Amino acid sequence: MPLNVPSQPFPEALPILKIVANYAADLIGAGLVETVDGQLEARTLGASDICVVVAHNAQTSGLRAILKP
Repeated sequence: MPLNVPSQPFPEALPILKIVANYAADLIGAGLVETVDGQLEARTLGASDICVVVAHNAQTSGLRAILKP
């Protein structure tokens, strides 16, 4: 489930980082059906299943600060 965020003049802008962080956090606990050794298995997504890709170091720092429990 990709989230496409429009280009911003300031990529480290807090409102955009909050949108991305909330989206990633909301994926935790979502249902997932995957194929394992040819068998369908249902499970929920955990934090280790979520990957956020950003283009700027400042975005990484901001997202880490927002997502830390």
